[in-house]
Amino acid sequence: MIKNVIPSILLAVFIVSCSSNEIKLDDYYTEITNEELKDAIKDYNNSVAKQEATEPYILHVNSRSVGDTLICYYIMYIHSPAMWDVLPILYVANIDGKDVIFSSRATDSPNNVVRLNREIEKELVRRNFPSIYDQYISGKPYNSIELTGGHSCQLFYYKGNLVLKKLYSRDIPISLVAKLIADKKIQVDEDGVKYNIDIDKYFEYWK
Repeated sequence: MIKNVIPSILLAVFIVSCSSNEIKLDDYYTEITNEELKDAIKDYNNSVAKQEATEPYILHVNSRSVGDTLICYYIMYIHSPAMWDVLPILYVANIDGKDVIFSSRATDSPNNVVRLNREIEKELVRRNFPSIYDQYISGKPYNSIELTGGHSCQLFYYKGNLVLKKLYSRDIPISLVAKLIADKKIQVDEDGVKYNIDIDKYFEYWK
């Protein structure tokens, strides 16, 4: 069920019909109702993206899950729409004037079954990557930059509780966090009290 795939974020999509052919992206924004995730995106943009990224860029939140109890959100910045062909956009939000796109590993190409309307993708390019817009809508190849080595913010939720939050230059495997929870290295008691850990020392433990 969808509520099990994304337990910690409720996305309310407001679809409003447009009177013209022009896509009004504001009408399609989703609402991020999880305040921890919203604050993390905001903080990441202000403290990391604005320092590391070069304009233009857009914020990207990718989610991965194990079963229906553990989910991770990876917050990062990207510099072109090229990633959209690999990780199709599911939702679009906006925080402090910055567009934020959501995707999920559950819908990786070529097996994706859900993706955003193509016209909305075009509007995202027009608003965020105007220099390549004409080439993008024409289907012609376009030049883009890709920077590696930047930091991502990773939030892990277990049964709806945030159990690990880390700003890191490498991906924390969700399988590692699942093992740490199974071995009670990361714990959440019945009252939702979280026992966080220093994840760095556990990479060897995972191997």
